[in-house]
Amino acid sequence: MGNRGLFVWLSYGVSIAVMLALLMQSIWFSQSVRKYVYQQQQRAQRILAARAKRKQSKQTAVEGNK
Repeated sequence: MGNRGLFVWLSYGVSIAVMLALLMQSIWFSQSVRKYVYQQQQRAQRILAARAKRKQSKQTAVEGNK
């Protein structure tokens, strides 16, 4: 490699560092997306449970009035 060996090894190091940084960012982003999806699923389940409970209470009230 001669006099350019230092620059070659530095370029390898920078390339590996950039790839590792992109990998870490990708992992972090993936985890945050999964967490957001989980939170939205939990929210949807709470809303559906509240609707079912409200519907059940309305049916009970209607049947009680008969």
